[in-house]
Amino acid sequence: MRLRDKSVSPAYGWYYEYSDTKEHTYEVRNNEGSLDSLIAAVRTHMLRNNVEPTDDLAARVEDQICSRQPAGKCFYESKAGDRVAQMAHVFARGVDKTAQAVGLPSPNLEKKARGCRSCAERRAKLNAMSGK
Repeated sequence: MRLRDKSVSPAYGWYYEYSDTKEHTYEVRNNEGSLDSLIAAVRTHMLRNNVEPTDDLAARVEDQICSRQPAGKCFYESKAGDRVAQMAHVFARGVDKTAQAVGLPSPNLEKKARGCRSCAERRAKLNAMSGK
């Protein structure tokens, strides 16, 4: 996924979370106010912690930021991972609306899908494999 407007600070700010092979989780925050400066800070942080940055780090950072954004702040690309994610979000939204229509409490599947870290990682891998 891609941010519609990269010049505006996203909801929850510019930050990225990642894990190393020992399952330590790191959070890199950037107050500089740009996606490019966050990506540079993440790359530096990873190298300091002996984590090799992936070739698609920029896409992964932007995708993770998009996973925390309200609807309309990001858009799907025409890559395999984004297509799968888009279908999952449409399905989740449909389940939420159907539950509400029949008087059941919404399971909030759409919100859960947006915050799913493993889903975002799968999307990034599929996008990288699609080669577009």
